[in-house]
Amino acid sequence: MALYGTAQFIFAPISGFLSDRIESRWWPMMAGVLALGAGTGLLCAGSSIGLWVTGRLLQGAAAATIWSVACALLVDTVASDQLGHAMGYMSMGMTLGNLTGPLTGGAVYQHGGYYAVFIVAFAFIGVDMGLRLLIVEKKQASKFLTRPVTASPEIINAQDESGLQLADRNSQDPVTLHLHTGLRGAWKLLSSLRILIVLWACVVIAVIVSAFDSVLPLFVQETYGWAPTAQGLIFIPLLIPSFLSPIVGWVNDRYPSSRRIAAGGALAISVPTCVLLRLVQVNDTGRKILLCVLLLLLGACMGILFPLVLAESSYAASEKEQERPSLFGKQGAAGLAYGFSNSAYAAGSIAGPFFAGFIRQYAGWGTMSWSLGLLTGASAFPVVLCFGGLLSWRGNHGSN
Repeated sequence: MALYGTAQFIFAPISGFLSDRIESRWWPMMAGVLALGAGTGLLCAGSSIGLWVTGRLLQGAAAATIWSVACALLVDTVASDQLGHAMGYMSMGMTLGNLTGPLTGGAVYQHGGYYAVFIVAFAFIGVDMGLRLLIVEKKQASKFLTRPVTASPEIINAQDESGLQLADRNSQDPVTLHLHTGLRGAWKLLSSLRILIVLWACVVIAVIVSAFDSVLPLFVQETYGWAPTAQGLIFIPLLIPSFLSPIVGWVNDRYPSSRRIAAGGALAISVPTCVLLRLVQVNDTGRKILLCVLLLLLGACMGILFPLVLAESSYAASEKEQERPSLFGKQGAAGLAYGFSNSAYAAGSIAGPFFAGFIRQYAGWGTMSWSLGLLTGASAFPVVLCFGGLLSWRGNHGSN
């Protein structure tokens, strides 16, 4: 996991930077899928530590590329007033993948053996590659489409607006792959308090998810004596609320000013939820039910927070891009912004298991639970303060 997370942490901003400065985001996405297949193949067929390490590094780099570029492509494709809804589906998919992957892999390994796990993995990679081959980017499609004579005024206005935006971007100073320009653009993003709070929120989400991903199976095994199958099923309460994410995104699109309150509220509610987990250390039916209820509530908090963080990343990057367009690539700052977000998430995924595992081993489950609550509680205030732009007590909450 450390190798995977390290590669993801390093390659995410690089892939985002490159995707902003080339003509099509399709190519880096396909390169990421191919690297994922190659890395998985090395893990499957490798017979030495060197091959296994290389395979894991390739997987991390591939995940960084696919995650960052896919989010940026979504921003390119979806209108800004529908971005929250789209990011809701994106966050739902990522949450389901992160939590069901170990569960599925463990079940397949238990019943089918070592190579059965890789057969399933290669099947998913094949489907992924096939779907990406079907992608036609919005700007590429516009080259082959002509405006129909019977087009509605709304469509014509949207096409005109899109054309004006493209012309405006092309009229900016030419952007190249020069490193100094890229570093200035990166610094422009990282100097934004709004961006930094988004990155911190990504770290917090990843710490919570990865902490329970690593510690929860051990806890239920030692406390309740559950077998591997039951250890996997305990993640279902965490997974179910992720289906709320598209609804949360839809609400964000309709009421943008609610984003800071919803995100901060989710973090605040997670505090008592985490603290109350200290009560489930007794092996009886009531405590098992309480554990499931608390995990369901915690999953709801993360399901609310994640799509709002993804949407906020785009809005914050757009704000900086409008200030200095020449510092970013032909396609804006979305790729770089999501690259940084991916790096932050990777950092949290590395830190989460160590943080939770160390505290649980040396101080116990109860201390671990309130420590996670302290982390989320301390993050609520800066999120409320900065999401949607720095909060003004005079009523100016920013445009997005």
